[in-house]
Amino acid sequence: MSIRDRKTLYHLTKLDNLDNILEYGLISRKLLIEKDLYFEDVADSEIINFRSEMNLEQYVPFHFYPYTPFDWIVQNNNPDSDFIYICISKEIAEYNNFNIIPMHPLSMNPFRIYDYNEGIESINWDLMNKRDYNDPECKSICMAECITNLIVPYKVFQSIAVKNSDIKKIVEDKIRKYKEKNNITEKIYIDERPSWFN
Repeated sequence: MSIRDRKTLYHLTKLDNLDNILEYGLISRKLLIEKDLYFEDVADSEIINFRSEMNLEQYVPFHFYPYTPFDWIVQNNNPDSDFIYICISKEIAEYNNFNIIPMHPLSMNPFRIYDYNEGIESINWDLMNKRDYNDPECKSICMAECITNLIVPYKVFQSIAVKNSDIKKIVEDKIRKYKEKNNITEKIYIDERPSWFN
């Protein structure tokens, strides 16, 4: 299946962030700092500084498929950490007017943020589908982002992807406690996807 035809968007984060994500939703770095909430960073300092300069700290980023070059690097740089993917539907993104950066933000010159539909059309899907990480252009396009300055709450999560059954049990326990505490009935699928993780 072409990546364009996938129905899902993917946000990689550390398992340690899940409690706050359940409680407050997926929120931007800017809001995390303003609310003085604990979070484990995943991006390196270069991209953090660039995102700050480009006012991208107000957005939550998603990728168009799991285990992108970014995801591999983040996991490789944090070998002692466990990771999960928060997955949401593209329908949610389109309905809520998410924005698109059609390649890795550091590769864009000039840098530009697109509206959702225009951004979807601007991505080179053929090149993304090749996933040739030895080709710098292809690698950059594979790290295109779908971003939002909205809070993304638990109730719109489509699923959470985990590496193995041990992590799945931890996630299930955290979700059960959160639902009991807040009297929430919405279910969420926990998906074991070992191939998405280092």
